Amino acid sequence: MSQKVLDLVPDNVQALLINARLQAEKGELQPALEQTQKTIELALDNLQARTFLSRLHMAEGDLQKAEQTLIQTLALHRQGNSQEDLEHLEKALSSEQPFSEKEKALALKEEIGKKGGTEGLSD
Repeated sequence: MSQKVLDLVPDNVQALLINARLQAEKGELQPALEQTQKTIELALDNLQARTFLSRLHMAEGDLQKAEQTLIQTLALHRQGNSQEDLEHLEKALSSEQPFSEKEKALALKEEIGKKGGTEGLSD
């Protein structure tokens, strides 16, 4: 379905992200990365795409890029975005794979929670 939408409207952000997730599930990380990056180019403030990009970087073993993406995502969220987006960020932060700035990212998430009413999200 998402491919049909993309055939008709190649810059449909939701279809791009859905398609990227489907590709990642099939183990096709490079096309998933490309579509996720295109999603971000089209919608710079799409936190779902940014957290998914971080997860793709983790899947590739590039923890430095994953870390940078999470930090950028947190910075964007500080400018004010939805609870749903913060929950997607929470999923990325809960990854089993460690990264050097995780404590900093968790502290920023906690600060955001104090400002934006995100009680109930776990660390």
